[in-house]
Amino acid sequence: MNKPRKNKLAFTASAALAVTALCGVDQVSAQDGNALEEVVVTGIRGSLQRSMDIKRDSAGVVDAISAEDIGKFPDTNLAESLQRITGVSIDRVNGEGSQVTVRGFGANFNMVTLNGRSLPGGSLFAAGSGAGGARGGVNRAFDFANLAAETVSGVEVYKTGRADVASGGIGATVNIKTLKPLDNPGLQASIALKAMNDTTADKSDVTDDWTPEVSGLVSWTDPTEKFGIAFTFSRSERDSTTAGGQENAWNIATWNSETAYRGDPGDNLYSWTRTAAGAANVTAVVENAPADGQLYARPNDWRWSFAETTRKRTNAQLTLQYSPIDTLTMTLDYTLADVDLWEHRGESTYWIANNSSVDHVIFDDSAVATPIYIHEDLTGAHKDMGFEQQLRMQNNKLQSIGFNANWDVTDTLNLILDMHSSSMDSTADGPGSSSEIAISIGAPIGSSQWLDFSGDMPTGGFTWVDDPGFGNGNGVLDLGDFGTQQGRVYYGDQLMDIDEVRVDGTQVFDNGSFSFGVDSRSVEMHQTQSVRQVNLGGWNVANAGELAPGTLVEFDFPGIYDDYDMSNYRPPIGVRAVDVYALCLETEALYGASQNWSCTKMVPYQQDRTITEDISAEYIQFALQGELGGMPVNMLAGLRYETTDLVSSSQEQRPLYRIWTDNNDFQTTIYDTAAGITTLSDTFDYSNMLPSFDFDISLQEDLKGRFSFSKTIARANYGNLYAGASNFGQTDPTYIGAQPTAQSFNPRLLPMESDNVDLSLEWYYADTSYASIGLYEKRVQNFVGTGQELRTLYGMRDESNGPRVERAAA
Repeated sequence: MNKPRKNKLAFTASAALAVTALCGVDQVSAQDGNALEEVVVTGIRGSLQRSMDIKRDSAGVVDAISAEDIGKFPDTNLAESLQRITGVSIDRVNGEGSQVTVRGFGANFNMVTLNGRSLPGGSLFAAGSGAGGARGGVNRAFDFANLAAETVSGVEVYKTGRADVASGGIGATVNIKTLKPLDNPGLQASIALKAMNDTTADKSDVTDDWTPEVSGLVSWTDPTEKFGIAFTFSRSERDSTTAGGQENAWNIATWNSETAYRGDPGDNLYSWTRTAAGAANVTAVVENAPADGQLYARPNDWRWSFAETTRKRTNAQLTLQYSPIDTLTMTLDYTLADVDLWEHRGESTYWIANNSSVDHVIFDDSAVATPIYIHEDLTGAHKDMGFEQQLRMQNNKLQSIGFNANWDVTDTLNLILDMHSSSMDSTADGPGSSSEIAISIGAPIGSSQWLDFSGDMPTGGFTWVDDPGFGNGNGVLDLGDFGTQQGRVYYGDQLMDIDEVRVDGTQVFDNGSFSFGVDSRSVEMHQTQSVRQVNLGGWNVANAGELAPGTLVEFDFPGIYDDYDMSNYRPPIGVRAVDVYALCLETEALYGASQNWSCTKMVPYQQDRTITEDISAEYIQFALQGELGGMPVNMLAGLRYETTDLVSSSQEQRPLYRIWTDNNDFQTTIYDTAAGITTLSDTFDYSNMLPSFDFDISLQEDLKGRFSFSKTIARANYGNLYAGASNFGQTDPTYIGAQPTAQSFNPRLLPMESDNVDLSLEWYYADTSYASIGLYEKRVQNFVGTGQELRTLYGMRDESNGPRVERAAA
């Protein structure tokens, strides 16, 4: 139990009145009518003072952000506020803070709690193809964009480990604190109406520049201040448009000028020779060529992208508190965060043939030589120019219900019982329970193409064949040239549940205290995933002109890039499906629905994976206050012992083979539905002893030094703990020596461990100001790595080798 800290009286009566006029302070006078007892500062200055007091009075290195007033957090996004703290940076999605990185460790390695309770994380937003496709879904990261800031009273960041703080964060433990009615006696109410202006949305016909936000808060206690109720609500919408670019993969080879710029001998993928019409082989024009034996890179492709996104977020929290006697306070609370995500994403893709069509290349001076310009002559090829369209829809729902009983058994003994049940459901919300519908479309019109990597954003262009059947010859694409290539539908859900019970006790004695506690936490992560793919018109767009008029529209593609010069992009237009779902239904009408293709009927899950962790913890902690050489000192020493029992199980359809669609394209896995489900499982258990020690000394009244040591852990991502395998890949036919690959997992991974040392010096030179300097070292082990081994999986047939392939090659 923490002793109350007395506020210093830092102003005279006249000075306090001046502060009242500027900042709004509540002042309490003694009964004799004149002596000023206390000044309570509110507003921004009060927020800064409360945050500084937390840092100054805490053991170890703790930073905090406090609300200015009830319902008034400094930022509308929690992640945006956290980046104010030294050592904390944030990841942004559509320009908005999403996840935090602390001291170099990303979101998966930081623990996020709500009022000290472990929060479930994870966000599955399209596990699809293309740039920006897979966005997690099998991790432990918490997305702060799910929580509105209006219900938050403060955020604490524990950068050093403590025995009484939940394990799981190597970078830090971030604790979000919410409003408690008994902390704000009487009736408190606020309502806010806002409108967000996102200037990126004006680049789209389907999103709005202005979107509404409304939030409200009511907190009430009875006159005796024994019962209180608080309710908060927030609803916001945001529309935005983003543009990006990404290389799909870089191939690395060794330069050899004697083999006509090939890489490894016999590897045609890296051959830069071409056959001129009616002439012998000629080599590409290569400027600033690499030296023989030097590594060089070859791009597979470059894809520019646009994304139109709508996010609708609803937050609500209900808190009931009852204090029947002065020494007992009971709290019951329920928290809801519901987020709907919708995205229409499109691409403009230039695949590089990496073979005889390349006729001009310019390299840079990098150690691994990299092209800054590539040109391809596609005369007579009628190359398909790709414009894939994707629809992504997802719902994230966080729910948490908890109970807390805080009992002062005696004047020196305090006991706390806390229990909660929390869940995060990240579920597919698209047509037919899909998370993404992706339709590859293209036009077989390319006669040449080029990529220029010399600027901040690569630019490029293509020309099309001068043929009455393709294009209109005046620099404008003919949408009647377009047809389908491939169709994919992805399905995926991640459901995470946490049930936790903990008991904490503190016995206060002269010059210190003794704390103890037990914590039982049960975590279950359930993830399902499947994909269907169909070869529609094929990669070469066999049926150009098959799409109905009005299915596609053109738009100013370079215009969506505000910060980059895209004036050289040719032709200066993009192609967008009016409705991706309608486009998918159109492909069903053209090619027919089947088990392998449907936009409305969900395919059975091909992977169904569950991981459970039962974590038990016990801790003890001693706090001592005293003096050293006449200077006040504080020491906090603790020991936390945890055991973890893990069970990983996977139910999967057995893959049979992959369809070899074209060259190195092995896109569709055919599963053995008749054989049913293959079940794989594994169990593992481990334990961790986590000591911690914090020491601080007040060298002067306004100067404090700190030393901390702790051991912390971060458990492996769920995506690394699965039983079984997935991501069956193959770059080329095995007939020419390629090796099929798959990705397997390891449920027996130990958590990462970090030994942490912190030294800092803090100077509190004013009532709401301080300066600090710190030094920390983390020695981390048990990083997760990858390796290769040769094994037989599932007995899959190899359609890229054997007698028929040999006959075809002959």
